[in-house]
Amino acid sequence: MKGLFAGLAKFVVAPAAVITLLIVWLRPAPGQETVPFEEVEPGVHDFDFPAIWEFSFGDSEFFHLTINKPMVQLIVAAVAILVFFIIASKKLRVVPKKWQFGLEYAYDFIRSGVARDILGHGYEKHVPFLVGIFFLVLVNNWFGEFFLLMFPTWSTIGFTMGLVAVVFFYYVAAGVSEHGLKYFAVQVVPSGVPLWLYPLIIPLEILSSFVTRPLTLTIRLFGNMFAGHLAVLVFVVGGGWLITESSSWLYNYAGFGAFALGLLVIAIELFLGFMQAYLFTMLTTTYIAGAVSHGH
Repeated sequence: MKGLFAGLAKFVVAPAAVITLLIVWLRPAPGQETVPFEEVEPGVHDFDFPAIWEFSFGDSEFFHLTINKPMVQLIVAAVAILVFFIIASKKLRVVPKKWQFGLEYAYDFIRSGVARDILGHGYEKHVPFLVGIFFLVLVNNWFGEFFLLMFPTWSTIGFTMGLVAVVFFYYVAAGVSEHGLKYFAVQVVPSGVPLWLYPLIIPLEILSSFVTRPLTLTIRLFGNMFAGHLAVLVFVVGGGWLITESSSWLYNYAGFGAFALGLLVIAIELFLGFMQAYLFTMLTTTYIAGAVSHGH
């Protein structure tokens, strides 16, 4: 029984006492106004950011450049990844240290586990692109769990569409490089299909190769990052509001529960951010393999 009471004191009573003290400290004084929930309510407006810098080429709206928070994150991630690999490649040792071992493991994870297994012969020339894509997607996904930023870049659909456009042009260019202009015929006219099926098959193949692939890549990455960030906002912002709500002590305790769940969601989002980067890279590799393949 002593052990049971000691365990209760350690894991139940002590945390409850700490939470109560925090509530007393954070809770507004009687009569003090609290912030209306409508002013902090999470929603799609949390994905809109004001321009940090704008530039227009003449009076044309088409040539209008806007730099906002997601754009800054994308640039910072790209530069950081590039600088990191350049510096790391200049300090390689025969007997690797821990950081070099981790770097080589991450590189080989994409090189051998994705590129070589899916592309087969000639995979080497695509490895730099695939490694770059993987780390660019991963870092920008994890920005959503970095407390100074708390926003995944790919939860803005315009940036996701731009990334997918780069992937689309890359695998089309790889196909043209391998087959010449016959690539487009290879993609839309499968071998062995009877001539009378061409009117049915060709539109489906065009849709599959040049519309469905980039569309699904965009929706999968954007949808997961958008939904995950919104879930984090609901728990963290909602929990923070409930903690400081003065109308009910029950709200205050529920706020701590919501905030704790928010931290759990953040941990889950770290894993999902990695999985989305891996899936995006694997699908990109699959599309490149389909583009350079001589059998369709």
